Amino acid sequence: MAVVFSVALISLTVNAQDFWQSIYENNGFKDIAMAMVDVNTENTVESTNTDMFSYYTEETEESLEIENWMMDENSFGTFVTMETENESPLELEGWMTNDSYFNNASEMFIEETENELEIEDWMLNENLFNASGEVESALELESWMLSEKIWKV
Repeated sequence: MAVVFSVALISLTVNAQDFWQSIYENNGFKDIAMAMVDVNTENTVESTNTDMFSYYTEETEESLEIENWMMDENSFGTFVTMETENESPLELEGWMTNDSYFNNASEMFIEETENELEIEDWMLNENLFNASGEVESALELESWMLSEKIWKV
């Protein structure tokens, strides 16, 4: 949610820069005063035609010059150079063929056996496990447990 809000806020502020600039340019004191005064329509047509196009000017751009680096293919990387890599063949070393390095792994797979558990006297002593001496009562069914309204059976 925060990411969406920040993106929306950024886009509004970027668009608002041009918006406020156009408001200040096209709404001079003269234009606001003209809008607030009731003027005769015959005079308004003649005067607004000249004023309306005074804000619009034809823009021209300077011609661009082509520089040497713009024509050089090496500047843009349109070529791909592939170099083939030559590897030396693998060689067997002495430790790779020595069984003593690899037989130790078989010791990891030996199955372990555990001793059987024995019941001790203290495990059977009920006094150790029921210290409070309270006996729990049997569970009872109550009416709400069987109510169809609650369980919607």
